[in-house]
Amino acid sequence: SQENEKLRKNAEAISRHLAPVQPGFQELHAASLGTIMGFIDTIEVCLGNVWTDPAIVPAYPEKRMENTFRVISKAFGGRIEREFKESDVWQASFSDVRLKLNECLRICSKWKDCMGHLTKIAWKQKMEHRWKGAGYVDHYLENVIIRMNEIFELRSQHDELLRLLSADEQKEMKVEGFVDPFRKINSFYMNEVLVATWQNARKQYERALEPVEKEICQKLRKEVFQEPASTPTQLMREFQRWR
Repeated sequence: SQENEKLRKNAEAISRHLAPVQPGFQELHAASLGTIMGFIDTIEVCLGNVWTDPAIVPAYPEKRMENTFRVISKAFGGRIEREFKESDVWQASFSDVRLKLNECLRICSKWKDCMGHLTKIAWKQKMEHRWKGAGYVDHYLENVIIRMNEIFELRSQHDELLRLLSADEQKEMKVEGFVDPFRKINSFYMNEVLVATWQNARKQYERALEPVEKEICQKLRKEVFQEPASTPTQLMREFQRWR
Protein backbone atom coordinates (compact mmCIF):
# COMPACT_ATOMS: atom_id res chain seq x y z
CA SER A 1 0.00 0.00 0.00
CA GLN A 2 0.97 3.66 -0.31
CA GLU A 3 1.28 3.97 3.47
CA ASN A 4 3.61 0.97 3.69
CA GLU A 5 5.72 2.40 0.87
CA LYS A 6 6.04 5.69 2.77
CA LEU A 7 7.11 3.86 5.93
CA ARG A 8 9.65 1.84 3.97
CA LYS A 9 11.20 4.96 2.44
CA ASN A 10 11.33 6.66 5.86
CA ALA A 11 13.05 3.63 7.36
CA GLU A 12 15.57 3.54 4.50
CA ALA A 13 16.35 7.26 4.91
CA ILE A 14 16.80 6.98 8.67
CA SER A 15 18.95 3.88 8.28
CA ARG A 16 21.11 5.66 5.68
CA HIS A 17 21.64 8.67 7.94
CA LEU A 18 22.55 6.49 10.93
CA ALA A 19 24.80 4.09 8.98
CA PRO A 20 28.02 6.04 9.81
CA VAL A 21 27.56 5.48 13.57
CA GLN A 22 26.56 1.82 13.41
CA PRO A 23 30.15 0.45 13.48
CA GLY A 24 31.00 2.79 16.37
CA PHE A 25 28.18 1.43 18.53
CA GLN A 26 29.00 -2.17 17.61
CA GLU A 27 32.60 -1.65 18.73
CA LEU A 28 31.89 0.74 21.62
CA HIS A 29 32.59 -1.90 24.27
CA ALA A 30 36.22 -2.13 23.09
CA ALA A 31 36.77 1.46 21.92
CA SER A 32 39.41 3.52 23.66
CA LEU A 33 38.06 6.40 25.72
CA GLY A 34 39.92 8.90 23.56
CA THR A 35 38.20 7.83 20.34
CA ILE A 36 34.72 8.24 21.85
CA MET A 37 35.05 12.03 21.87
CA GLY A 38 35.30 12.08 18.08
CA PHE A 39 32.52 9.52 17.82
CA ILE A 40 30.15 11.95 19.54
CA ASP A 41 30.79 14.49 16.78
CA THR A 42 29.73 11.88 14.22
CA ILE A 43 26.60 11.09 16.23
CA GLU A 44 25.64 14.77 16.32
CA VAL A 45 25.93 15.08 12.54
CA CYS A 46 23.93 11.90 11.91
CA LEU A 47 21.11 12.84 14.28
CA GLY A 48 21.01 16.28 12.70
CA ASN A 49 20.57 14.70 9.29
CA VAL A 50 17.73 12.53 10.55
CA TRP A 51 15.98 15.50 12.15
CA THR A 52 16.24 17.88 9.19
CA ASP A 53 15.73 15.52 6.23
CA PRO A 54 12.59 16.77 4.39
CA ALA A 55 12.25 13.37 2.70
CA ILE A 56 11.28 11.82 6.05
CA VAL A 57 7.51 12.35 6.20
CA PRO A 58 6.16 12.64 8.79
CA ALA A 59 9.29 14.15 10.34
CA TYR A 60 11.20 12.20 12.97
CA PRO A 61 9.08 12.58 16.15
CA GLU A 62 10.40 14.49 19.15
CA LYS A 63 9.51 11.65 21.56
CA ARG A 64 11.35 9.17 19.40
CA MET A 65 14.44 11.40 19.34
CA GLU A 66 14.30 11.63 23.14
CA ASN A 67 14.27 7.85 23.25
CA THR A 68 17.25 7.80 20.88
CA PHE A 69 19.10 10.13 23.25
CA ARG A 70 18.30 7.82 26.17
CA VAL A 71 19.57 4.75 24.33
CA ILE A 72 22.84 6.48 23.46
CA SER A 73 23.29 7.72 27.03
CA LYS A 74 22.81 4.17 28.32
CA ALA A 75 25.37 2.93 25.79
CA PHE A 76 27.97 5.43 27.03
CA GLY A 77 27.10 4.62 30.65
CA GLY A 78 27.61 0.92 29.95
CA ARG A 79 30.99 1.64 28.35
CA ILE A 80 32.08 3.59 31.42
CA GLU A 81 30.87 0.82 33.72
CA ARG A 82 32.90 -1.69 31.69
CA GLU A 83 36.00 0.50 31.91
CA PHE A 84 35.99 0.37 35.71
CA LYS A 85 35.00 -3.30 35.90
CA GLU A 86 38.40 -4.17 34.47
CA SER A 87 40.26 -2.32 37.23
CA ASP A 88 39.44 -1.80 40.90
CA VAL A 89 38.65 1.89 41.19
CA TRP A 90 39.13 1.60 44.96
CA GLN A 91 42.51 -0.17 44.79
CA ALA A 92 44.22 1.09 41.62
CA SER A 93 46.62 4.01 41.93
CA PHE A 94 44.79 7.30 42.32
CA SER A 95 46.68 8.82 39.40
CA ASP A 96 45.32 6.11 37.07
CA VAL A 97 41.81 6.39 38.52
CA ARG A 98 41.86 10.17 38.23
CA LEU A 99 42.95 9.97 34.59
CA LYS A 100 40.15 7.53 33.69
CA LEU A 101 37.50 9.41 35.63
CA ASN A 102 38.47 12.66 33.93
CA GLU A 103 38.28 11.01 30.51
CA CYS A 104 34.87 9.52 31.28
CA LEU A 105 33.60 12.83 32.65
CA ARG A 106 34.71 14.55 29.44
CA ILE A 107 32.76 11.99 27.40
CA CYS A 108 29.62 12.52 29.48
CA SER A 109 29.97 16.30 29.38
CA LYS A 110 30.43 16.33 25.63
CA TRP A 111 27.39 14.11 25.02
CA LYS A 112 25.36 16.24 27.44
CA ASP A 113 26.46 19.40 25.59
CA CYS A 114 25.63 17.76 22.27
CA MET A 115 22.04 16.99 23.31
CA GLY A 116 21.70 20.47 24.78
CA HIS A 117 23.03 22.16 21.66
CA LEU A 118 20.69 20.25 19.36
CA THR A 119 17.51 20.70 21.41
CA LYS A 120 18.14 24.19 22.81
CA ILE A 121 19.86 25.90 19.89
CA ALA A 122 20.24 24.07 16.58
CA TRP A 123 16.73 22.63 16.37
CA LYS A 124 15.09 25.67 17.96
CA GLN A 125 15.90 27.82 14.93
CA LYS A 126 13.24 28.84 12.43
CA MET A 127 12.97 25.65 10.44
CA GLU A 128 10.31 23.36 9.07
CA HIS A 129 10.94 20.70 11.71
CA ARG A 130 11.51 22.58 14.94
CA TRP A 131 12.12 21.20 18.44
CA LYS A 132 9.04 22.29 20.40
CA GLY A 133 9.75 21.03 23.89
CA ALA A 134 12.28 22.13 26.48
CA GLY A 135 15.94 21.36 25.95
CA TYR A 136 16.45 17.65 26.57
CA VAL A 137 18.08 16.63 29.84
CA ASP A 138 19.02 12.98 30.33
CA HIS A 139 18.59 12.17 34.02
CA TYR A 140 20.47 8.89 33.74
CA LEU A 141 23.49 10.71 32.32
CA GLU A 142 23.24 13.37 35.03
CA ASN A 143 23.36 10.62 37.67
CA VAL A 144 26.40 9.04 36.02
CA ILE A 145 28.21 12.40 36.19
CA ILE A 146 27.23 12.91 39.84
CA ARG A 147 28.38 9.40 40.77
CA MET A 148 31.75 9.78 39.07
CA ASN A 149 32.32 13.07 40.89
CA GLU A 150 31.43 11.36 44.18
CA ILE A 151 33.89 8.54 43.47
CA PHE A 152 36.58 11.07 42.57
CA GLU A 153 35.98 12.93 45.83
CA LEU A 154 36.05 9.73 47.91
CA ARG A 155 39.23 8.41 46.31
CA SER A 156 40.92 11.78 46.65
CA GLN A 157 39.98 11.98 50.33
CA HIS A 158 41.06 8.38 50.97
CA ASP A 159 44.46 8.84 49.35
CA GLU A 160 45.04 12.07 51.25
CA LEU A 161 44.38 10.27 54.53
CA LEU A 162 46.75 7.45 53.57
CA ARG A 163 49.45 10.02 52.89
CA LEU A 164 49.11 11.33 56.44
CA LEU A 165 49.36 7.91 58.12
CA SER A 166 52.44 5.75 58.47
CA ALA A 167 52.40 2.18 57.11
CA ASP A 168 52.17 0.83 60.68
CA GLU A 169 49.24 3.13 61.49
CA GLN A 170 47.42 2.08 58.33
CA LYS A 171 47.91 -1.58 59.22
CA GLU A 172 46.85 -1.08 62.84
CA MET A 173 43.67 0.74 61.83
CA LYS A 174 42.98 -1.71 58.96
CA VAL A 175 42.59 1.20 56.56
CA GLU A 176 42.76 -1.08 53.52
CA GLY A 177 39.37 -2.54 54.45
CA PHE A 178 37.60 0.82 54.67
CA VAL A 179 36.57 0.73 51.01
CA ASP A 180 35.19 -2.83 51.21
CA PRO A 181 31.56 -1.59 51.32
CA PHE A 182 32.12 -0.09 47.84
CA ARG A 183 33.73 -3.28 46.51
CA LYS A 184 30.59 -5.23 47.39
CA ILE A 185 28.47 -3.15 45.00
CA ASN A 186 28.74 -1.94 41.41
CA SER A 187 29.47 1.72 42.04
CA PHE A 188 28.88 2.65 38.40
CA TYR A 189 25.55 0.90 37.94
CA MET A 190 22.88 3.59 37.88
CA ASN A 191 19.55 2.32 39.17
CA GLU A 192 17.09 4.13 41.42
CA VAL A 193 16.56 0.94 43.42
CA LEU A 194 20.31 0.79 44.19
CA VAL A 195 20.68 4.41 45.30
CA ALA A 196 20.07 3.36 48.92
CA THR A 197 22.77 0.67 48.57
CA TRP A 198 25.29 3.28 47.46
CA GLN A 199 24.30 5.66 50.26
CA ASN A 200 24.62 2.85 52.80
CA ALA A 201 28.12 2.04 51.54
CA ARG A 202 29.07 5.70 51.95
CA LYS A 203 27.77 5.72 55.53
CA GLN A 204 29.77 2.58 56.37
CA TYR A 205 32.90 4.15 54.92
CA GLU A 206 32.38 7.40 56.81
CA ARG A 207 31.86 5.52 60.11
CA ALA A 208 35.07 3.56 59.56
CA LEU A 209 36.86 6.81 58.85
CA GLU A 210 35.98 8.51 62.14
CA PRO A 211 38.82 7.04 64.28
CA VAL A 212 41.33 7.81 61.51
CA GLU A 213 40.25 11.43 61.36
CA LYS A 214 40.60 11.68 65.16
CA GLU A 215 44.09 10.18 64.99
CA ILE A 216 45.14 12.64 62.30
CA CYS A 217 43.76 15.57 64.31
CA GLN A 218 45.81 14.44 67.32
CA LYS A 219 48.93 14.18 65.18
CA LEU A 220 48.25 17.63 63.76
CA ARG A 221 47.96 19.19 67.21
CA LYS A 222 51.10 17.43 68.40
CA GLU A 223 53.34 18.03 65.40
CA VAL A 224 52.27 21.54 64.49
CA PHE A 225 51.10 23.22 67.66
CA GLN A 226 52.91 21.47 70.51
CA GLU A 227 56.37 20.83 69.08
CA PRO A 228 58.06 24.16 68.38
CA ALA A 229 59.72 24.44 64.99
CA SER A 230 63.26 25.77 65.19
CA THR A 231 62.78 28.03 62.17
CA PRO A 232 59.87 29.64 60.29
CA THR A 233 60.81 27.51 57.26
CA GLN A 234 60.32 24.27 59.22
CA LEU A 235 56.97 25.52 60.49
CA MET A 236 55.91 26.33 56.93
CA ARG A 237 56.89 22.83 55.79
CA GLU A 238 54.71 21.30 58.49
CA PHE A 239 51.72 23.37 57.43
CA GLN A 240 52.28 22.34 53.79
CA ARG A 241 52.41 18.70 54.81
CA TRP A 242 49.07 18.95 56.62
CA ARG A 243 47.40 21.27 54.11
